[in-house]
Amino acid sequence: MMVAGSREKKVIVYIEDVVVNGVLMEMIARRIDRCELHRSETVGGGLDMIDTLNPEIVLVDVNMLQGELDGTVSRLVRLKNRCSAKLLAIVDDTEMQDTSFLKKLEIQDYIKKPFRLAEVVSTIDGLFSQFEEVQPIVRESGNV
Repeated sequence: MMVAGSREKKVIVYIEDVVVNGVLMEMIARRIDRCELHRSETVGGGLDMIDTLNPEIVLVDVNMLQGELDGTVSRLVRLKNRCSAKLLAIVDDTEMQDTSFLKKLEIQDYIKKPFRLAEVVSTIDGLFSQFEEVQPIVRESGNV
């Protein structure tokens, strides 16, 4: 039995140590009222948090991996295998031209810099819409 106010109406979002873009992602995530947001405070320190939180959405900033493709792929594989996230939204802040490795990892949703705010909002909204069991929180008003 779920207790009222528990996470039954929340989507857990975990932000993997994104310094600059993390501020933007946090701002966007906070606009979505059905979000429970967590953020790693240390570089690479998020795997234990992922084990604990079991988030539905994980945001990872690829540029923190210094653009080393092998390191990027292995880290994403570890993240994907470590949690039951249905989707990984990748904020690709590198100058990589080849993003085919994302398709190989079955990651369709990513935002590549330079990005527009509307694009980020649309992508985040798209991620949340994947969770059919999560309904928007309806605020009651005096009108019938």
